[in-house]
Amino acid sequence: MATPQGRQHEVALDQLDCTDGVAFLTGSDVLQRLPAIQRKLDAIAGLETKGYVSGYPGSPLSGLDSLLRRDRDRLASLGVEFDPATNEDLAATALWGTQNLDVGGITSPYDGVFGMWYGKGPGVERSTDPMRTASYFGTAQRGGVLALAGDDHEARSTVTAQQSETLFMHMGMPVLSPATLQEFLSYGLTA
Repeated sequence: MATPQGRQHEVALDQLDCTDGVAFLTGSDVLQRLPAIQRKLDAIAGLETKGYVSGYPGSPLSGLDSLLRRDRDRLASLGVEFDPATNEDLAATALWGTQNLDVGGITSPYDGVFGMWYGKGPGVERSTDPMRTASYFGTAQRGGVLALAGDDHEARSTVTAQQSETLFMHMGMPVLSPATLQEFLSYGLTA
């Protein structure tokens, strides 16, 4: 039985690593797709990279966490490992570890590992040690980590109001503030 042409187009656009066509996405959808798109772009450039995503499921970015959990197997098939952590510090420390390729006489089979960390505002505070140390140490040449803070400016889901930009700047981490979904994509791939 033949599939209607329109349906084939919808299936093609549902791919996590889509880089062409038209798709209607939310901010969480864009963030979920960033690692898969980065992996595809690296492969086109002839690089053998992998992706690693970790964070705290209780963050205000829990919608992102739910999408990542739902598509864990699809992400893995594209070379992106999703490993939610017990807390933000463990996630930050794990991501720091992904940037230590070719250390201690061990040669990595990968050109680099890119990562994405997510957590809530208090988790940024808790994770300053691994984040600051990782920021000072640097990333692998073909690596890097995008840190996403789910701040609660009005203290609705946390004990205190949060704004993480000053902590990121204190740790020597560049701050990007996307205003549109296109900027989520563009800034995310730049990071």
